[in-house]
Amino acid sequence: MGSRDRIRILYFVNTTVRAGVEEHVLSLVERLDRNEFDISLACPEELISSMEDELRRTGARLLPVRISGWRQVDRVRRLLGFMKKERIDIVHSHMFISTFFAAPIARMAGVPVVVDTSHGREAWRRSRLGRSFVVDRFIARFVDRVIAVSEDTARYLVNEKGISADKVTVIHNGRDLSRFDPVRSANGLRKSLGIAKEDITITVVGRLEPQKGHSYFFEALPPLMERHPNVKALIVGDGSLEGELKEQCSRLGISDRVVFTGFLNDVPEVLSLSDVVVLPSLYEGLPLTAIEASAMARPVIATAVDGTPEVIMDGRTGILVRPKDPEGLRDAMFRLVTDEATRRSYGDMGRRTVTERFSLDRQVKRTAMLYRELMDGKRLGT
Repeated sequence: MGSRDRIRILYFVNTTVRAGVEEHVLSLVERLDRNEFDISLACPEELISSMEDELRRTGARLLPVRISGWRQVDRVRRLLGFMKKERIDIVHSHMFISTFFAAPIARMAGVPVVVDTSHGREAWRRSRLGRSFVVDRFIARFVDRVIAVSEDTARYLVNEKGISADKVTVIHNGRDLSRFDPVRSANGLRKSLGIAKEDITITVVGRLEPQKGHSYFFEALPPLMERHPNVKALIVGDGSLEGELKEQCSRLGISDRVVFTGFLNDVPEVLSLSDVVVLPSLYEGLPLTAIEASAMARPVIATAVDGTPEVIMDGRTGILVRPKDPEGLRDAMFRLVTDEATRRSYGDMGRRTVTERFSLDRQVKRTAMLYRELMDGKRLGT
């Protein structure tokens, strides 16, 4: 297939921090068949820098750009010009703020197909202004299809945002499960973090931002650590709340038992030294960490929000609790810390479940099928 015969895709992401959404996009950039697809990525320079090694290997064309307002005419023109110059067939943006700019610009550039992926509720939707979806419905006119990463996200799009159900397709997030070996050794990382083999390690992986609910997790720890001196908490990720969360740990008297690692690229290694993984999030789309922890056969304690119950089965692969509930988190952690057999049972079942339902190959294949379907529809004039 010649270069012009390939479907030319431009991904657009407006965020600067590498996290779950950005990993999702990177997975598509890395995995789509280059014999069929020609790939470009437009995103802020900061994000390109954080993914530099991986992006270099993909050979994708890169456009450093971030648009935060329509008055940034030079940036709008830059993205518009790139779409025209590269004769893009499909613009695929991620999250509403990105689509707010990318979809109209794509139409101005004459791009045949526009796709948006919704990764769940946006943080700013909690405000009074955010609960109005008039703009969302207007922008949806420029979009051919919205991918929802979970069934819950699809319901949110249709029932709350008012997006036509005909425009919504569910494609569950997936991960490269070949990277997750439950018996992998992490002795080097364990030693560098000061975690002994006899310690029971409870790990939270996620950006240090309000969405992830770290403060409720820390509130649950003192009584657990008082009764179990060998419990340590591993906090993986960085973000704006780092100083505030460290201060909270100091105030609770648990600083010597909590290890803040910052961002770590090797998530499987982190999970391999974990006995329990906790997701205290206030909201999620479909949490990649829950998939990854289950792939490592680790039991998960998570809040029963949005798409999380589609990954974690309460009483089978982990324990679901209410959001903002330190007591619920504490009780769940007490149970798993003291019951190794249940930890093993939940972990084994979790690995079987995600292997069947949440592989990256499945996600990429379904996304590629959608691209073909949409392009065929345009060629046939439907």
